[in-house]
Amino acid sequence: MGILLALIYSLLFIFLIYRLDFFKVEGLSSKAIPGIFLLKILCGFILWLIYTHFYNYRDTSDAFKYFDDAAIIYNSLFVNPLHFLQMLSGVNAEGEHLMVYYEQTTHWFKEYDYGLYNDNRTVIRLNAFVYLFSFGHYAVHIVFWCFLSLSGLVAIFKMIHPILTDKTKELVFAVFLLPSVLFWGSGVLKEGILLFSFGLFLYYFNKIVYEKFSIKSLAWITGTFILLIFTKGYVLLALIPSIASLTVIKVTSNKYIGLKFALTHLVVLLIAINLYRIDQEFDVLFYLFQKQKDFINVAELMDAKSFIKTRIFEPNWKSLFLNTPEAVFNVLTRPFIFESTGILILAAALENLMIMGIAILFICFYKKPNKEQLPLLFFSVFFVLSLAAIIGFVTPILGAIVRYKIPLLPFLLTIFIIFLDKDKLIEKFSFFKFLK
Repeated sequence: MGILLALIYSLLFIFLIYRLDFFKVEGLSSKAIPGIFLLKILCGFILWLIYTHFYNYRDTSDAFKYFDDAAIIYNSLFVNPLHFLQMLSGVNAEGEHLMVYYEQTTHWFKEYDYGLYNDNRTVIRLNAFVYLFSFGHYAVHIVFWCFLSLSGLVAIFKMIHPILTDKTKELVFAVFLLPSVLFWGSGVLKEGILLFSFGLFLYYFNKIVYEKFSIKSLAWITGTFILLIFTKGYVLLALIPSIASLTVIKVTSNKYIGLKFALTHLVVLLIAINLYRIDQEFDVLFYLFQKQKDFINVAELMDAKSFIKTRIFEPNWKSLFLNTPEAVFNVLTRPFIFESTGILILAAALENLMIMGIAILFICFYKKPNKEQLPLLFFSVFFVLSLAAIIGFVTPILGAIVRYKIPLLPFLLTIFIIFLDKDKLIEKFSFFKFLK
């Protein structure tokens, strides 16, 4: 029954992909996006099988724990529909009368919150909503998550492609087909919601800044901004200075783009680090320090096989600057092949090798970017470095790093694509003629 329902919803979403203008992408055939959607569903099912038969720790596995907690929220619908609506919407969701449901869950509460929103609840609530259509069949949730993450990736592609129209195939690979993005972005995980909100936020922000203002774009920006806060706030933390830089350039001029990006990032960093002077709950450096401490404690408690020793992050300026090179290096290059502790870490290590190979290839066939490409280039560079630094500060577990860095990977490859002289590459290696 679950597979049949998943098939029905897959066909429904494919129909929407064909019908909605949003999924009509210049440079791609009408079959490309539906094909990628089906490939994502296949990857989602493979992830499900792997975590069912090889990593069968259901209570602690992200692939199942939010889905299982959502069942408790969903079943409240048959006890008291008002309770279900309160927990689903968050309106009056902290009442004592709802504790009878929360106490049955395992991840509704976090041991450490630091006064910030518990993003587990976002995934649990979305799963509870999808239960209305899935009736508890996990396969249906995979299909819904694949459609959400596909929408975000399409938005990222549509934002970048007008600047790189001569490199469509390379961009398709960078945005849709990187193994980590394809695999982890297709499971019933936070990453699917993140890609959806992250991609659409960037797409509609770009439309307002570079095209024209519209209420529709503003509504999408507001909604996805809130969803980013409630899903993966650290990505928004890395994104804000980069979009602020784009705004500064749009308001001023395209001169000194690199300098404007650097100065805007410095100003945003100074503001963020001094927010604690206004309210102690916004002590960013202490939050990073505490998150790293929690990661280390969990890794030691669970004897995490992919734990790596990193420099301890202290809540001060000195530690911020001393830890940054190691943090960025770890996120962009690790795991190494010899650090593989399982098939998934090995796959990530091989992907890192592939990305390094692509970087070397593109450096060898370098072409100076044109003026139209410079804002995208600097946006990609600064966003990749910012997000890599934040992840590297707090995450000493390679298995977590592999998933957390997914949003930066398309932009990392975009940097290489911008520099690539495709004509020279094809002239030297006829194998790459398929890129024409």
